[in-house]
Amino acid sequence: VWLARLWPSPMTLSLDQMLRIGPFGIVALANTTVTVNFTQKAATVFGHKSPVAILLRHGATLQAFSPDGAPMSKDDIEKLCPGTWHRVLLADD
Repeated sequence: VWLARLWPSPMTLSLDQMLRIGPFGIVALANTTVTVNFTQKAATVFGHKSPVAILLRHGATLQAFSPDGAPMSKDDIEKLCPGTWHRVLLADD
C-alpha cells in the first residue's frame, strides 16, 4: 500500500533582498529547505528558512555577523557562499 512519498530538498544558501534603513543596507544569508509530501489524496509543502549570516553595508564598508551577534570575517562569508561579499558591496543603492 502506497501511503506517502516525501521529497526533501537539499539545504540551499540564499542571499535575501537587501533592506534599506537610512544609510544602511541589511541582507541575510540564509539556509532554505523545502519539503514536498504527496499522499493519494493531497500534497503538502513545508518550508524552513534560517539565517546563517547578517551583512550590514554602509557605503563601501561591509560588516558581517552570525545570528548570535559574533563578528564574521570576509573569509567566513566567502567559505559559506563564494562571491557574496562582492555582490553585497555592488548591490544597487
